[in-house]
Amino acid sequence: MPSAGHVEVDTAAFDQSMRRFLANVDRSSTDTAQETCSTIADNIRNHTPVLTGRLVGSVDVVRDKDGAAVTYGGGVPYAGKIERRTHAVANAVNSAAPTFTKAMQSMTDKEARRA
Repeated sequence: MPSAGHVEVDTAAFDQSMRRFLANVDRSSTDTAQETCSTIADNIRNHTPVLTGRLVGSVDVVRDKDGAAVTYGGGVPYAGKIERRTHAVANAVNSAAPTFTKAMQSMTDKEARRA
């Protein structure tokens, strides 16, 4: 009867690559969120009517605990009225999830090729 063999696999290189990959993804996800929010903010600006520029000027990208966010209408009393008429923010928000998902998939694919 044959004896049972023993196989050892050294996973140190794989573990190191995975740690590097995850660290790079963590760092790059913030940049990806910032870039996606910039695209969303541009979309809002492009679909917001301009009379004085005050409302369009209120659209901004800010860093937050999750990476980035888009602001709209801060201190502009008619921001809600314009949004109800144009739906610029609602339309941009509706496109945000697929846009961010695609950007994150692209980023992780890039990081996987580098790892």
